[in-house]
Amino acid sequence: FEVGVDEMLWDDMHKNDMVWPTVREVYEYRKDVYDTVVNAIMNHPSLDDKNGTEPVMVNQNHPMWALFMGFEHERIHLETSSVLFRETPIELVQKPENWPHLHPSAAELPTKSTRPVEGVDYPSNNMLAVKGKTIQLGKPLDFPSYGWDNEYG
Repeated sequence: FEVGVDEMLWDDMHKNDMVWPTVREVYEYRKDVYDTVVNAIMNHPSLDDKNGTEPVMVNQNHPMWALFMGFEHERIHLETSSVLFRETPIELVQKPENWPHLHPSAAELPTKSTRPVEGVDYPSNNMLAVKGKTIQLGKPLDFPSYGWDNEYG
């Protein structure tokens, strides 16, 4: 739990010195975090939009900015995991016993192929000629969504 996927060589020297939590402890911790985050979303006064009459913009100056960084961080873990699953030989992939069944709409898919088809699964992406000019990358600091540092120019 101390290192990410970009583990450094120096970390390997002490990997067996760690005391890892039990699965039960991890489960309880994650449940506590989930309950805390839900409570913050539902009850923190800075997220009160007065029943939709006063939209809330969460930017870097908002007290709940860290919450949105956490959402994005979790999404990156899901994305990384999905790539690892996709690259794993299919015979090694197993559905956990307690996972729910597929939604009935999954059986309605027009194709069993895992390769998306242009014009069916995604629109054709025709290239457009664009006149060259100087541009500024990034988005304004007050943009109403989370962004990584490289997105702010």
